[in-house]
Amino acid sequence: MRLASQERRISGAKVCRSALPITHLMFADDCILFGEVSNREIGMLKSILEEYESCSGQCVNSEKSTVFFSSNVNDHDKNMVFQFLNVRCSTNPEQYLGLPSLAGRKKKLAFQNLKDRLKQKINNWSLRHISQGGRESIWAAKGLLLKGLGWRIGNGKHVSIWDDAWIPGNKEFRIQNSNVNMNISKVADLIDVTNRKWNSELIYNTFSMQDAEKILCIHLSSFEHDDFVIWRGEPTGEYSV
Repeated sequence: MRLASQERRISGAKVCRSALPITHLMFADDCILFGEVSNREIGMLKSILEEYESCSGQCVNSEKSTVFFSSNVNDHDKNMVFQFLNVRCSTNPEQYLGLPSLAGRKKKLAFQNLKDRLKQKINNWSLRHISQGGRESIWAAKGLLLKGLGWRIGNGKHVSIWDDAWIPGNKEFRIQNSNVNMNISKVADLIDVTNRKWNSELIYNTFSMQDAEKILCIHLSSFEHDDFVIWRGEPTGEYSV
């Protein structure tokens, strides 16, 4: 395959225009070949496979071999490949070792099934099978994790002004003064939704000068979006180890 690529007899595939072409990927006794749908190139792939069989004494199992086409390949060219290589066609790339062979641009959707299976396994764990020391470690880790979590403000509808951690720069991200105004409860109550700006008059009248200035320094996106949880230990808000 490398020699054929160097001699420009097969084109392979590129992840971008400036990248080197990929002609094949191998793992254990499995192989993925990449090529262009043309009489010349399909014939070359078949010749390479036949040469491999002759030299190694191993035969390609056509019943277990699958070809996957891009959306640009028409039916006529697909039929040509079937006749040349005698393999199955797949409109949906099969999984390999439990992972999708091709992810494309929708990577989140492609790996969602893996995430769901992992979550299901975790949910099925039973504390009955964990030692006392293990249980204490789990609860200690949970407490530490909860201490490090805070909120990044979007629309403010899910964040409690008085109970949640949402003010950067304050101890534990929480309001410092104890004068609770019962007329407001959510951070959304402090935002002018028309202009997507803080209601500075309400904030100065409700909080201490120190808290008010820190609240007004929190950036509000011009487009409304949901609040989301962040890790307070990192400037990016992402947890890392």
